[in-house]
Amino acid sequence: MKYRKKPVVIEAIQWTGTNLEEMRKFMNKNKPAWGSESYPDALYIYTLEGTHRADIGDWIIKGVQGEFYPCKSDIFEQTYEIANEKPKIICLCGSSRFVAEMAIIAWSFEKEGYIALGLHLLPIGYKTDVVDHLAEAEGVAAQMDALHLKKIDLADEIFIVNKNRYIGESTKREIEYATRLKKPIKYLESVG
Repeated sequence: MKYRKKPVVIEAIQWTGTNLEEMRKFMNKNKPAWGSESYPDALYIYTLEGTHRADIGDWIIKGVQGEFYPCKSDIFEQTYEIANEKPKIICLCGSSRFVAEMAIIAWSFEKEGYIALGLHLLPIGYKTDVVDHLAEAEGVAAQMDALHLKKIDLADEIFIVNKNRYIGESTKREIEYATRLKKPIKYLESVG
């Protein structure tokens, strides 16, 4: 059986070998010891499982029950990301012909705790004679394009829904705009 780690926010500080006072303040009553004959730059942490050594570059984590423990830098980077006060905002870009796929992808992102911005999937029966490019059909294409650029402005990351590797002219402009803003861009399907 497989398990996924529950998303929890932790506090952590990286041991640099020169920030002993910062560590002591962070760990409060659980004062770490510094150095030994064998490991002069190590930090020793007292845990429920005994004393653990943290080397320079390791992270000291305060767990969910207030306990402290060291974590190797590569493991920390694979396991944790910076917790923002606000959820990450992801703007979905792609052809309006993929609006159903975008709705599913947006739902997946929101289940992970992200805010998803993009096109809207309208209910069956709304303008049933228009399959895609509804904005053009209603005469609001320029307005919707400008609004979508504002969504990109708000976003922390851009996700391109390029089903079958299709990227239309509007989406190309959005990618260029996001690139100028130095927004991270990810793709549904590889573009190489």
